Amino acid sequence: MSYEEQRRELILWCRRIYDRGLVFASDGNFSMRLPDGNILITPSKRNKGFLQPEELLVVTPDGRALEGGTPSSEFPMHRAIYETCPKAQVVLHSHPPFSTAYASAGRPVPENYFVEAPLFLGQVPVTEFAVPGTLDMVRIIEPYLNSTSNLLLKNHGALVWDKSLEAAYNRLEVLEAVCRMAYYTDALGGADAITPEQLEQLRAAKQKKERT
Repeated sequence: MSYEEQRRELILWCRRIYDRGLVFASDGNFSMRLPDGNILITPSKRNKGFLQPEELLVVTPDGRALEGGTPSSEFPMHRAIYETCPKAQVVLHSHPPFSTAYASAGRPVPENYFVEAPLFLGQVPVTEFAVPGTLDMVRIIEPYLNSTSNLLLKNHGALVWDKSLEAAYNRLEVLEAVCRMAYYTDALGGADAITPEQLEQLRAAKQKKERT
């Protein structure tokens, strides 16, 4: 049970995320759904920028590692997303600096500052706080799983999911960029906000793109 191609692909994106400064040291955890329903996930306490393909773990939906090693303690959070969101093929949890700052401040990402937010993200709610690695992490994300694909975890970091590794990576990168731009925009006195009518046009464009 090697899944060599999937292992190489996930490691490639682990390194890209690390090189972009979107994850640090052993922070975060990344996973992808495998064709047989099992889940490929990063191991606990390992730097994402230096992982090797053979270190990734294949875990059954009930949380049993098939080839030894210790999967991320936040595996239940990943499993909840896969079980609730059939289209989700990849889950990325990371601690990007600006996104985590917004999460710690309890501030939702503004949807009416930049076109990237309504076009690529939609709403980005902030969850309650839960201790990492506990089942409370599942409880705090469950209310949002049917309405969004990106969350800020209070005092913790960012959580995104999508249909492919590239799509999930783009979602994480855009989320961090929007938080960074919003921080600087607020420092300049705030944005001339996109109007509600213009937001509706952008949301309609996003929905049309998703249908094609």
